[in-house]
Amino acid sequence: MIADAYAAAPRYLPHDLKVCPCPLCVSKETFDAMRSTPVSALSPELICQYSNSAHELPKNSAELTAFLPRYLELIAQGIRVDYVEVGTELRRFGIAQAAKPPLPEVAQCDLMDRWARLMLRHVGCRKPGSYPERIETLIGLAETLLVGGAPLNAVTTALEDLFADPGFGRAALLVFLQQIGLCLRHDTLACRALVANRPGLAAPFADWLNSILAAKRSLEIARDPALPDDLRPDVQRAVDRASTITPERIG
Repeated sequence: MIADAYAAAPRYLPHDLKVCPCPLCVSKETFDAMRSTPVSALSPELICQYSNSAHELPKNSAELTAFLPRYLELIAQGIRVDYVEVGTELRRFGIAQAAKPPLPEVAQCDLMDRWARLMLRHVGCRKPGSYPERIETLIGLAETLLVGGAPLNAVTTALEDLFADPGFGRAALLVFLQQIGLCLRHDTLACRALVANRPGLAAPFADWLNSILAAKRSLEIARDPALPDDLRPDVQRAVDRASTITPERIG
């Protein structure tokens, strides 16, 4: 899938690449390296430099069309694409899709939808336990996708399809519940990037989360006598908070 994305994108970044030229953002050497390196070979450091220095929408939409496959490839490999890593990894693409008019080459909806479903399945199949990076959790990945411009319905439907899978849906839902419970130890889901960049989604996303936490299958997992003792407190905390997730608690 990523190979197809590269094939449909420019091999090199456009000459009029839009970045902040101040020394604090990107040096001339870094800027030249970005433009002279094939996009598929851009190092994670160069990608982070771009994320750090690209403050405005590009005038040439080919810029983001070229970047998108590399961003998706690195994220899928668990490699950071910005210096912040708080759900803003795909923020620039979300801004482009929300522009008036949107940048059509960036709105590669089919590619993003297929990639998102594969990534959600990958993250959802992880063994419950510790998660070194927020994007390696279902809630963190969902936030990243939403900030990146994905429609809320597309993300929630993909998650519901994952939870309904006859093979591993129950295990994925267990992972999700435990991750939510871990977040709620601090009484917030910490989706600050979502609230900051797409505030209109906070309320409907909270409603959807409440419906998942209150669902019969979630309660069955929490009440399962075979649920490991180390997971039970977080899972129980998640289902106990059903109907209490508010937009304020989202962020």
